[in-house]
Amino acid sequence: MAAGLVGTAAGPAVAVRPCPPLQIGLLARFEGPDASIAAAELTSARLAVDGFTTENPDCPVTVLPLDAGADGNAAGDAIRAAAEDPRLVAVIGPQRSGDTLVVGPLLEYLGLPFISMSATRPDLSEQGWRTFHRIVASDVVQGAAAARWITRTLHAKKVGVVDDGTPYGAALAAEVRAGLGSTPVVTAHLAPDQTDLSSAVNALSGLGPDDVVYYAGYDVEGARLLTALRAAGSTVRFAGGDGLPTEAFIAGAGPAGEGVLITCPCAPPDRLPRARGFVDRYTAATGSAPQLGSWTVETYDATDLVLTVIGEGAHTRATVGRGLDRIRRRGVLGTHRFDARGDVMAPTVWVYRVSGGRLVADEPITGSTRRS
Repeated sequence: MAAGLVGTAAGPAVAVRPCPPLQIGLLARFEGPDASIAAAELTSARLAVDGFTTENPDCPVTVLPLDAGADGNAAGDAIRAAAEDPRLVAVIGPQRSGDTLVVGPLLEYLGLPFISMSATRPDLSEQGWRTFHRIVASDVVQGAAAARWITRTLHAKKVGVVDDGTPYGAALAAEVRAGLGSTPVVTAHLAPDQTDLSSAVNALSGLGPDDVVYYAGYDVEGARLLTALRAAGSTVRFAGGDGLPTEAFIAGAGPAGEGVLITCPCAPPDRLPRARGFVDRYTAATGSAPQLGSWTVETYDATDLVLTVIGEGAHTRATVGRGLDRIRRRGVLGTHRFDARGDVMAPTVWVYRVSGGRLVADEPITGSTRRS
């Protein structure tokens, strides 16, 4: 690549205009159970920026970590403090849907364009935020795809749909139930951090090996539910959504996790034809390949989108936001475009399985792999 051009995600190179020092924030939970994912996302964002600034030294950009705290409660304070500096022109994140719903109004008020790499709750794009974008499928897409896969591929006779009581879990569960149509459904609800799971286990006790339990929620609670079902003697097949592909779920589930199936709009880097360069650079930087479910490619591509519009001459929050609204950019995942509400167009949902104590990518279950 010639100096003075931008093409960090192997997209079409364009001439880069000189710019003042600018910052891209990375808003994530750098403490608590999500800390390892946040660290992986930070590495990915920095790889995108380092590639850009190496080729374009007249346009200095840095990544600014913004710590949302272990429970997300520090996100607002982190944004307020950072936003006092006009060099901050965009934010990658937040990680979780709940955090996004809380800080979205603040980002909108500040005029800070943001791209979530992993927040999937459907109503995030219904808030009227002009600054909102996400690079992954919403749970409208994931839920419908999961329901089709459960009925057409797994051929489940009955389905238990369980949510963990979070807004994300409830929304995903609702989409799955809606997509199951006439398939008999057993519904169970958990409360956040619930430890006594006997009522949910009892509700699901009539399901057998020809049936499927689909869990919509986060990893620790999902592992508890799975182990409780197996301890009660249940042989039902267990599946879940994008809250599960984490080290915490695999460790918590232990042997019971073997064979669990997971739907996720997160892409497996080793299955993407355009990801080899990213994987090599990530591995060189960290000593290990990017983990499935750590949203590394999504973060890399989201950062690349911001860098692209910066390179085109957008050096303020307002101009970066307008640039993202109209962008069409081929990245590692595929071609990215946002609709009028900030949702990415033509997203992909993948199926993973737990095999030998690790996640293995199975297949995409939506109609597009976004390789255009």
